[in-house]
Amino acid sequence: MVWSVIAFSGTLDEAFKAHNSGDYTRATELFEKACGQDIAPGCFNLGIMYYKGRGIQKDYAKSAEFLEKTCALGGKVGCYILGTMYTNGEGIKKDFTQAKVFFKKACELGLRDGCKNYKTLKQR
Repeated sequence: MVWSVIAFSGTLDEAFKAHNSGDYTRATELFEKACGQDIAPGCFNLGIMYYKGRGIQKDYAKSAEFLEKTCALGGKVGCYILGTMYTNGEGIKKDFTQAKVFFKKACELGLRDGCKNYKTLKQR
């Protein structure tokens, strides 16, 4: 088990280096590999790349897919961003019920802004 963690840490390091050097194709491949192995930072960064269209075509649906996986893996910021996307209808259908689900999860994972937004939506 330790070996796989070290291997994927290396994959993430390579992905970040590729991303920072502007090799978005390689970064995408490596983040996809990490995400495929349920490594939350790989899923998160892939989701952000699709969200911003950084080196790949902007695709909010794919972004939401990877951020949802990030959230399921315990990535609180992924939960929060997905909640925001549902609140604002950014590339996905506006859905306050779904937004509450993801803000609540972000809150449960310790993100204070997630708690704040969950409370605000709960009062609607």
